[in-house]
Amino acid sequence: MKRLLASFFCLTALLLLSACQQNDDTNLISGTYYAVNDTTVSSVGDFDPTPYLWFDTAEKKFAYGLDKEVSYAETGSYTVKDGVIIATSNDKEYRIEILDDKTLAMLGGEDPEHPTRTEFVLYEEPAQ
Repeated sequence: MKRLLASFFCLTALLLLSACQQNDDTNLISGTYYAVNDTTVSSVGDFDPTPYLWFDTAEKKFAYGLDKEVSYAETGSYTVKDGVIIATSNDKEYRIEILDDKTLAMLGGEDPEHPTRTEFVLYEEPAQ
């Protein structure tokens, strides 16, 4: 019985440790990234897209609809919790789901009742 109880506590501790490590989502977006629609850019080598999302974790900023040509961007702050990035800009809130370490899905759009879901692939900004 003691051995069974010890095994149970050991298994529970391992599961809790694993869950804690999986919820450390900030590691997934450390550094500066552009997130671009998958149809816009096929590889990092082709990196000359119009980015849709931009993250700078050091500054805790993001930009949505960033266009280098026009230098237009909505900037704001974001937090990461339970695999979802909550980004706030100009009194708007965007919910961005972290699908894996290279893919995001943004829930948003003009109609809050029927949000659109757009998937993005993360590309690290090439060093210049």
